[in-house]
Amino acid sequence: MTIMDERLVLADAAVLTEIAQDATGIVGSVLDFGAGKNAAGDAQTPNIGEGGNACLTLVCIGADFASSGTPVLTAALVSAEDAALTTNPVTHASFPLAADAAVGDILFRGFVPKGITKRYLGLKVTVADAALTAGAVTGWIDSDAPTPVELK
Repeated sequence: MTIMDERLVLADAAVLTEIAQDATGIVGSVLDFGAGKNAAGDAQTPNIGEGGNACLTLVCIGADFASSGTPVLTAALVSAEDAALTTNPVTHASFPLAADAAVGDILFRGFVPKGITKRYLGLKVTVADAALTAGAVTGWIDSDAPTPVELK
């Protein structure tokens, strides 16, 4: 059984129709890992994924994907030094999304690369060739790669 920490949910039924054709947009929320300090008071950067296997899961939810054309969809897990994910961005994983996804389909499930050291982490989706007219996703990070129980 998956226990989702709301602070590690990147997208909660995030609508993909808001991303225009031939554009890229941030989907859902951007996680802020803060600018922390160690016990000695020295600044330190975040470093997620070192404590175990962190997994990203992305599921089609709410509505099947639909389009008036044939969209090419690509998602990317991106970290950066700003919440807009534009200052010194690093793409940690990039993967295609099925343009014909149905509610409940698992679009992606895989491990988050170790050693992410930027303050902000988010999910970007690129929509090419044709915009979506329907479709939403929920995505989160947790400690393993379980099958979601009931997301419909």
